[in-house]
Amino acid sequence: MMERTGLGQANTSQHFQTLTDSGILGWRKEGLRVIYFVEDPGIVTLCVYVRGSIQHRHASHAAVQAPVVGKTRTTGTRG
Repeated sequence: MMERTGLGQANTSQHFQTLTDSGILGWRKEGLRVIYFVEDPGIVTLCVYVRGSIQHRHASHAAVQAPVVGKTRTTGTRG
């Protein structure tokens, strides 16, 4: 996570601790690793809705921006 965010280890740990204390994240140890996960199902539901909204907006935007197939613009003189 530190590499992805550019945050230091202490700062990352502090943020994860805050999220864990608030019940948003949970964690478990696997050997020397600590695995964090979203503990609050409401957060997962929120993420699903936000992702769906973004996908819908992207699809709508792509449909508006799609080029019209078969239409070409010609230049030159009529004659």
